[in-house]
Amino acid sequence: FALSEQSANAFGLAGSARNLVRPGARPVSSMTPTIVVRDGRARVLVGSPGGTRILTSVMLVLLRRFVFEADLPDSVVGPRFHHQLWPDQVFVERGGFPAAVLASLRARGHTVIETPSWCNVQAIEIDAAGLMTAVSDPRGEGAAGVLEPQGHP
Repeated sequence: FALSEQSANAFGLAGSARNLVRPGARPVSSMTPTIVVRDGRARVLVGSPGGTRILTSVMLVLLRRFVFEADLPDSVVGPRFHHQLWPDQVFVERGGFPAAVLASLRARGHTVIETPSWCNVQAIEIDAAGLMTAVSDPRGEGAAGVLEPQGHP
């Protein structure tokens, strides 16, 4: 929820009337639980908490996995960047990108803000045989569990 329309929240965004605290209201959210389906079967499930940075974090995982063909663990732990239009700044994970990349962004006129890590992506990939690979983001809490196959009676 937003506390007012005049003050910015933790992500630098001003509140809106739609998101003010009031009885019966539901908060506007950036929740993006995502299921990638291929041939009618779930292939990858991914989601994260993290406010306005959820969308970017989930999309970076999917881009790394399906466009750049990284495995799921590398896709989840890769460095993150985020831009949300307002404020007009590119947020990058501190230590995640080479200095030359950051200098190149600044040379192009971008305001680059280095910040601590954010979000806590959780993801599962299911291969064609039904084997699941679970990944829990080391940036946050939690761990991926292992389920042993159980026989059916």
